[in-house]
Amino acid sequence: METNLPPHPEPGLPPQPHPPETGASSGNEPDPAFTPLEGEGVETPFEEIPVGLPPIEPFSGEEIVNGTAMMLALGLRFQTPQEAQVFANAFKLGIVPMLPPAAVLDALQVGQALAGYGIGRNRIPGLGNLAELPDWLRLVLGGLVLAMSAYGGINAAKAARVDLAGSTPDPAPDAN
Repeated sequence: METNLPPHPEPGLPPQPHPPETGASSGNEPDPAFTPLEGEGVETPFEEIPVGLPPIEPFSGEEIVNGTAMMLALGLRFQTPQEAQVFANAFKLGIVPMLPPAAVLDALQVGQALAGYGIGRNRIPGLGNLAELPDWLRLVLGGLVLAMSAYGGINAAKAARVDLAGSTPDPAPDAN
């Protein structure tokens, strides 16, 4: 004689409750007792889903000049804040007063040219993976690093020469 009782759980385990029977359900209907959180369950229409990254905002000429001045100032190792300020002011004015660098860069649309290579206010390559930089930019940056290293090496050699010249005693004049 068979019974339709559920199997007896193993000794030591509590009996498991049976799921409530909800009638004939395909499983796709929402549970009436369930209320989604605000914004949950609302599907975004396909047209509103952003496609890729936002457009690149180009740098202005002034931003390029200021950034370049700052990078150069870091490599030049000024002795005082006044030296750094004088350098920054002279750099921003340029050599020819009628052609300030920021205005020239704006006229040449250098910011837009950089944006064409994926460099802009809202996207600066190299903050993630340097290998993602365009080939030409990696070459330019590599050259700048080498030039700054050469400049630092030359200044160190000059400083050593000055120190060596200052620490060497003058030869005594002949008493003959």
